[in-house]
Amino acid sequence: MTVPSAPAFSRRDALSALAVVVIWGLNFVAMKVALHDFTPFQLGAARYLLAVLPLVFFVGRPPIPWKWLVLYGLFQGVGQFGFLFWALKVGMTGSLASVLMQTQVFFTALLGFALLGEKPGPALRVGLGLAALGIACFAMNFVVSDQAALAAVTVLGFVLNLCAAFMWASSNVVVRQLQQTGARYDAVGFVVWSSLFPVLPFVAASWLLDAPEQQLRWLQAGPVSWLAVAFLGWAATVHKA
Repeated sequence: MTVPSAPAFSRRDALSALAVVVIWGLNFVAMKVALHDFTPFQLGAARYLLAVLPLVFFVGRPPIPWKWLVLYGLFQGVGQFGFLFWALKVGMTGSLASVLMQTQVFFTALLGFALLGEKPGPALRVGLGLAALGIACFAMNFVVSDQAALAAVTVLGFVLNLCAAFMWASSNVVVRQLQQTGARYDAVGFVVWSSLFPVLPFVAASWLLDAPEQQLRWLQAGPVSWLAVAFLGWAATVHKA
């Protein structure tokens, strides 16, 4: 019996993979730049407003129930990026944030066991144990490390970053549950239309939680900050599709 060979990995595939890596890395730089002129909640609203506009007028809504778009938008948008922007503002470097966000794999596995009835194999159990050990090693920096080296990182920023990773994992579970329904949908349309739902919660959070002198801060943002927001909305958000 002949085993079918895997499809060849073309140059276009390699360039696409490289582009995703570059966009992901620049994503954190753009966040730090934009947070000079935006509060975390203002940045969230601006990011998702640009993720929606103008694509929502050209990309059809996926033929799936609204609840999936709402859940993904709230977990992945308000949850993940609300916590992440807040972490970057109160004490987290862009480089460490990009690494800590990968703990979403650890949280996704745990949620899969708890909510989807998935069974961990021996290799996965070992991997989860190593991931937990890695998180513990990061946390130990706050106990036995040089305070000067941690000047840009706070305990609150660390915890908020892990909360962001957990919310990313929650959005992964939403997608898994959607896929289990057998629904067929366009990934770009799913990302664009789900981006409608974080905008108003971010606006409300800014109105309720930002200090009065910060309410109109975004009006004073310079062109570099707006360019960073445009990158976050048009490249970093939509590239996930």
